[in-house]
Amino acid sequence: MSPNVVLCGDFNAHVVELSEVSDVHAGFVLVCPEVFETRRYVCNSVNKAGQLLVDLAAATSMAIATGRVVGDDGQPSFTGNYGDKKSRPDHVLLSPALYKLVGFV
Repeated sequence: MSPNVVLCGDFNAHVVELSEVSDVHAGFVLVCPEVFETRRYVCNSVNKAGQLLVDLAAATSMAIATGRVVGDDGQPSFTGNYGDKKSRPDHVLLSPALYKLVGFV
């Protein structure tokens, strides 16, 4: 895998504070120990797509930047037509090399 990978989009994934850190993240954790910090979030639901996104990040040594980088407090990125539904289905996954660059912006 390339050292510079960005995967982003509307995954319809609700991840809340699920952790993607696994054994394959050993090198990642040395470079970016803040990946252990709890993700900030406003929407507090988890769905199957969220679990699958976390599993993908865990298997590929990528980090979900959602709720972890400066300026992202886990705020909703979707609000229903009547303001009654709020969720965060949009996410950015980053390889260690890129996460290190944006983690402190």
